[in-house]
Amino acid sequence: EDTLRKNTERFIFASEATSDALWDWNIVTNEIYVGESYSLLFGYQFENNILPGAFCEGLVHPDDKQQYEDSIDLAIENGNTKWAHEYRYLKACGTYADVSDKAIIIRNEKGEAVRMIGAMQDITQEKLLKDELLQSEERFKGAFNHSSFGMALVNYEDKWIEVNDRMCEILGYTREEFKKLTFIDITYEEDLAADLAFKKQIQNGEIPSFSMEKRYIHKNKSLVWVHLSVSVVKNALGEIQHYLAQIIDISERKRMEEENRLLIEENNRNKALQLICLLYTSPSPRDRTRTR
Repeated sequence: EDTLRKNTERFIFASEATSDALWDWNIVTNEIYVGESYSLLFGYQFENNILPGAFCEGLVHPDDKQQYEDSIDLAIENGNTKWAHEYRYLKACGTYADVSDKAIIIRNEKGEAVRMIGAMQDITQEKLLKDELLQSEERFKGAFNHSSFGMALVNYEDKWIEVNDRMCEILGYTREEFKKLTFIDITYEEDLAADLAFKKQIQNGEIPSFSMEKRYIHKNKSLVWVHLSVSVVKNALGEIQHYLAQIIDISERKRMEEENRLLIEENNRNKALQLICLLYTSPSPRDRTRTR
């Protein structure tokens, strides 16, 4: 009796000290003793904190109930000493909580399961955050893979770790070829210093992102003018995890700008020549006087 009292006290104290709902299921009588946190988590009140096993099973979401029961039966039949399962559990307010339930299985001298003692943890918020994170990642992957811009993830060692199809189209390399290169390898040497200077400013925390016009070396050795935008992706500790690079092919615009520049220069030269010719062919004031 003294040992039983001490064990009961330990259970009560442990229940009060944790936010998890501790429970002790007497498999023989099918009664479950729950700790104080059970009522706080799920809103139910029972005399002496004892509830019927059938009632507890009835709170499991209908879509999860079969797997829940099968998992317990399988653990008992296989002689396991531990059990764990995730499922949805009905709260007194009428909503379902996502719970992570873990327990140990206690057996008698014959190896028959007689008790299970466990803890239910409400992981609803954790699941919501995971789902939001997963959806966010899926949206990012969709935007990344189907963007009309060339997009790439570059690690701290300047290596390409992921590129989209548009990036491959603009620069001519396959995904496998990109992963063997750094951005330095395919940056035109005259533009590299400016690119590295911006990168250093990001690493020093001076700027969060940068944009510039630069030239990449195409796989066929031609030069490709791009408008480059770079931002950083940080981990939970605020450390730079990788760089997100976006490029727009502006080679055609640069070609037209160069043609316009040459045309303007040619036009200016022609005007200068015309002016010189005019000066040399026009009669001087003295000649005009003689003519009169």
